[in-house]
Amino acid sequence: MSNLAKIDFTALDIFGKNYLMWVLNGEIHLHVNNMGNIIKQGNQASMQDRAEAMIFLVVIFVED
Repeated sequence: MSNLAKIDFTALDIFGKNYLMWVLNGEIHLHVNNMGNIIKQGNQASMQDRAEAMIFLVVIFVED
């Protein structure tokens, strides 16, 4: 995950103007890390896989 520090993500705008780009960035990076199916409704992912995906999203999108 050390490469995550090099990725620059835009924070979600308070009015949601960049919501679509924000979601697409998240989806793309989950797919790149073989976690794309975890966010699909009705998936059979384990709780551990779901937790990893959530942690990944928090790391890339939460501003300090």
